[in-house]
Amino acid sequence: MAVAFVSRFERINDLRDIKRSKSIAISTWCEQTCHGFCERINNSYKCNCKINPGFEYFDTIKGCLPCRGANYGYGCNESCRCVNGRCNRNATHINESCTCDPRYQPPLCSRLIDQCAINSPCNNATEDGATDPNNGIAICTCKLGYEREDITGNCKDIDECEIKTDNCNSESSICSNTIGSYKCNCKSGYQSISGSCVDINEYTNPASCANYNNTFCANTRGLYECRCSAGFSVGGMFIKALNSATGRCTCPLSIMNLVISSDPAKYTCHCPGHPFVNYTGEKCIPSNSTNFLISSHSHRQL
Repeated sequence: MAVAFVSRFERINDLRDIKRSKSIAISTWCEQTCHGFCERINNSYKCNCKINPGFEYFDTIKGCLPCRGANYGYGCNESCRCVNGRCNRNATHINESCTCDPRYQPPLCSRLIDQCAINSPCNNATEDGATDPNNGIAICTCKLGYEREDITGNCKDIDECEIKTDNCNSESSICSNTIGSYKCNCKSGYQSISGSCVDINEYTNPASCANYNNTFCANTRGLYECRCSAGFSVGGMFIKALNSATGRCTCPLSIMNLVISSDPAKYTCHCPGHPFVNYTGEKCIPSNSTNFLISSHSHRQL
């Protein structure tokens, strides 16, 4: 009878082969039941569903399946909060957790996309853009000072001066149309103060009547007059009031007579009955008054 002797070295190798074959069997099982999620731990394998986001472990199959319900992330531990969209289970951050429906913007799909902000169809020069809260579509409206043309559909400038919708005071200013608006230019004798045309008070300027002796300056709306001081008078009254239509001097009253001279600076207005009737600044009265008007000035040269 023959007896087989096995060395210690050979027995150790046999044990290693058994363990290796067992390890291979576990690996094969893991790949078959948990493909893509097998993780080696020491000499064994484990099904780790947290290797990739969007999966969780199901005990019934001993493997990994996509997240159930509105959850996302590693191990499906985070909840989606999408308002108008669907959950992106493979996301790893809340900003990526929702795939929004058309016209809604991330991260939670709760707000409509502002079409005017990203790609406005409106003409920025003549139109204002707004987003319709119901459907997210851009709404274009003409800016203040513009109106939409029926034929072209474009917004055109409104001439407020022509259609008399301006707020200019015609007595002290002249309307001037501008693109999309208008401005009020002060007439001669007025100055702009805080957006309004205010009469210039020439009375405060001693030089206004410096060319006339024994006179004082009297301010009027848009003009000023040089009047004789008490105790002084002149034969006849020089009225320097500009007629905007003719560009010539005119008398303050229609009943007065304009005396023409070769020197326009010497034009004179006489009341009927001159020299016994003189002008007081308001009407013609007999010449027993102590004050006489010698000059009425506008702010433009004759």
